[in-house]
Amino acid sequence: MKYGAVIFDLFGTLAPSYSPDAYTAALGEVCLIIGADPAKFVPAWTSPEAVRRCMCGMPETLAVHIRDVGLRIGLDVPRSAAGEAESVLIEMTRSMLAPRADAIAALEALKERGLGLALMSDCSNEVPELWPDTPLAHFFDVPLFSCCVGMVKPELGFYRLALDHLNVPPDRCLYVGDRCDELIGARETGMLPILICPPEEESVIMARESARAWQGPRIASLTELISYVDQD
Repeated sequence: MKYGAVIFDLFGTLAPSYSPDAYTAALGEVCLIIGADPAKFVPAWTSPEAVRRCMCGMPETLAVHIRDVGLRIGLDVPRSAAGEAESVLIEMTRSMLAPRADAIAALEALKERGLGLALMSDCSNEVPELWPDTPLAHFFDVPLFSCCVGMVKPELGFYRLALDHLNVPPDRCLYVGDRCDELIGARETGMLPILICPPEEESVIMARESARAWQGPRIASLTELISYVDQD
């Protein structure tokens, strides 16, 4: 068998992409709980600096991050309110961790073929806490989360860490994701990157210029991945 392992992205790949409407609604509820002006809090929360800090695990919890962002806009958020608001975001994330319809069958097929499986997710601290209770978790030999390792995609060290844990050379590893920057990182590490673009999310994915320009392999479902694995 040509390939010995597959590395997966999480949101937009194994599970559907975050719903913008659900995320907006959750942030609106957070603002109500902590008494923040959404016009100030949301831009501060979604700023590149704040997102990177959260993805790299610098605030220990979402509650701490909520209080940090509040201070940046001149709002001293009580710990109790931050904890209540944190619960809203955790429950939203929990709902987003439901696997794609074909994910379980595809993962079972890969495990039956003896492939090593790794996860690489750019995420904040609630995701690794919720991960063990998902139907996906037991398939994975190597679950890696940016907030735990202090790196985000497409930093090459993140990919190399996954490869080291899998103990496979990069040319024997596939990488599956929905964003071209992460796919380019995988390619630069020596893996074969594959863009997943399900029909129900095609309009969102193809709205990105980088996705429209992608010249590498592309699949519409996780089931299609099996054909790459079965290549001699």
